[in-house]
Amino acid sequence: MARNLRDWPYPRHGDFEARLREAAARWFAAKGYAVRRRQPYILDARQNWHRNIILPEVAKYIKHQIAVRNRRREGFALHGFVHHGLSSQALLFNLVGPLVVSDHFEPLHRASEQAGLP
Repeated sequence: MARNLRDWPYPRHGDFEARLREAAARWFAAKGYAVRRRQPYILDARQNWHRNIILPEVAKYIKHQIAVRNRRREGFALHGFVHHGLSSQALLFNLVGPLVVSDHFEPLHRASEQAGLP
């Protein structure tokens, strides 16, 4: 255990978040996506949220689910900042979405089982 703050082995929250923002800004810049001028880690408009999703087939699946939700009033909705480079919802879509669209649920089943979840 660290005896004082100078011995703390992990980055401070502000430093960690700054690194994440820089990574998101680099990703968007490398793709040539339009971003906010003062916040290059956020896409220019919410309707461009799909650019925050790595795989196009995952974005297509999400768009389909949104259409279903709009027709039937069921399913999930996008939160207001899914176009933000540090969006937790976009992170979840990028981590789990490839498993969903490929119908490969075994890793999720194993993780749930190991966590003691039904």
